[in-house]
Amino acid sequence: MTSRSGMSKHPDYKISLGLLQENWRQLIEVYQQLVWDSRELAGEAQALATDFVQIFWPRFLDSNVHLSIKLVELRDYARGIEDQAVHSKRVRSAFTTLTERVAACQIDYSSLAPEYNLSLKHQDLRNRFKWILNEIEPPRDEIFEGKGAFFVVRSLAPMLQRENVVPLYLMDNDSVYDAHSVLSTKILAIASISTAIRVDFQRLSTHIDDKSKHIDVDENGSFQHDLHYDLLRIKTFYEALVKALKDYQVNVVSPNAEV
Repeated sequence: MTSRSGMSKHPDYKISLGLLQENWRQLIEVYQQLVWDSRELAGEAQALATDFVQIFWPRFLDSNVHLSIKLVELRDYARGIEDQAVHSKRVRSAFTTLTERVAACQIDYSSLAPEYNLSLKHQDLRNRFKWILNEIEPPRDEIFEGKGAFFVVRSLAPMLQRENVVPLYLMDNDSVYDAHSVLSTKILAIASISTAIRVDFQRLSTHIDDKSKHIDVDENGSFQHDLHYDLLRIKTFYEALVKALKDYQVNVVSPNAEV
């Protein structure tokens, strides 16, 4: 191979290109591990939502169990929010590091391309670097911190309508982020669902507790009816979420998977 001047390429060329290729191979492995980690977190969120559908919902319908006991059990499900939040923070940090390393590879490649007159095919990588960096750079703000599951899911499915999906006290203002999510935001959302479900449980238990303290005997029937309707909507939403999380865990590891 020759440079633009027609002279043989410097021996450092092969060394530099080899190092660049090895760095890129390592970056692919880091990305694949991120996807695999998100799959495990999706499985955890699926299990939590399934518990609500299959355990808490029938438990709520059991009139032999006092409401106070049901609240204690619901709060038990909500425990560990801080521990779960660590996972999404770790994913975010990993994407930050990945972005920095890809940017470094871009600089290394840019220094090699003109000096050694790389082929047009390889020069197209310049545009690909820009696209990759746009996809993997994590959002600047902690957009999912303290948010419920509906907010997180809306970032993955922006066409999901707000009306009557879940009670208002489980919704968040979702106008603060762009509905078009890049790859890093999508995987970060998947990693945040387990924490978001626990946020839902906290809000739900607080709502039930507050309402139950301010009702008299005559209002109890109306309270039970409204609560039943709220929980039914949550159950329906979680059932759809469980199916989507199952599909994600299967499809994300397929050869032609797209997040």
